[in-house]
Amino acid sequence: MKEQEPSSHASAWLQTRLRTLKLDVDAGVLTQVLHEVHPDELENEEVLKMWLGLSEEDVLPEDLRNVVASFRQLRLLEQYANAADKRASFIEQFLNPSELSRSSKTAARNM
Repeated sequence: MKEQEPSSHASAWLQTRLRTLKLDVDAGVLTQVLHEVHPDELENEEVLKMWLGLSEEDVLPEDLRNVVASFRQLRLLEQYANAADKRASFIEQFLNPSELSRSSKTAARNM
């Protein structure tokens, strides 16, 4: 199952890191892999090798492992931030009953 796309900030960060570290990896392929693979699986080197088309004997460069680990952390932070924003919005509506009743009335009218 495809995960939610990371923000453009995470993608821009990734592109910058790859250029800075001068990693010999196709940035487009790595970006696609990092967007497709579940964050929990990004810790698994064998999964990364498979997605990147490397053999089991190939060794992932340490800089690449570090970039993937950092990208994984960014994705997780974005997920937690998005969830926190949704909870904050719900709590705000809950604490402000007039807003909640207005949105309920609007929803009822639109049915």
